[in-house]
Amino acid sequence: MILEAEGENVTITEIITPSQATNKKVTWISDDVNITNASAGVVTPLASGITVITVLTDDGNYTAGCAVTVSTPERYFTFDGKTGTIPDFDSAGGKHILIFPMVDGVNVENISDNITTIGEFAFMYNQLASVTIGNSLIAISDNAFYDNQLTSIIIPDSVTAIVGSAFAFNQITSISIGNDVNISNLPQ
Repeated sequence: MILEAEGENVTITEIITPSQATNKKVTWISDDVNITNASAGVVTPLASGITVITVLTDDGNYTAGCAVTVSTPERYFTFDGKTGTIPDFDSAGGKHILIFPMVDGVNVENISDNITTIGEFAFMYNQLASVTIGNSLIAISDNAFYDNQLTSIIIPDSVTAIVGSAFAFNQITSISIGNDVNISNLPQ
């Protein structure tokens, strides 16, 4: 399930079987209350990130879970549809960003086909703690994520170029980069 931070609530309905069960009480739990709140099946998206909403039965302790991705609202991104570039980001969008489901009216089903480059300085000095990068991004420009709080980065295989100091001055302890990435213009 994909929701937007600060967006509309969504209701998840539990189904208890057998239907004649005498105790149908359940408890709703969000794995990360900073991302979502869950109460009586109503999921409230609070901030960008990925979490799981779990329903727990009082009788028998049975559980079921629903993965929830909460994206960063599009109003925090500047998107150039002609070049497929995100040239800027408003830090009020939070410290955990997900670049989907929509930027300037482009749906996530197509956004990975439209966003090809994260522009120079786009997310610089934003105190970002995490970022999820779409699967068909091609290039990450110089200083794109400069001076944030990123600790782990997964660069999708679609990325073929990372320029200069794209991730400089972060707290990176883990990075996964595809085989076809060309890292160029690194500072000496």
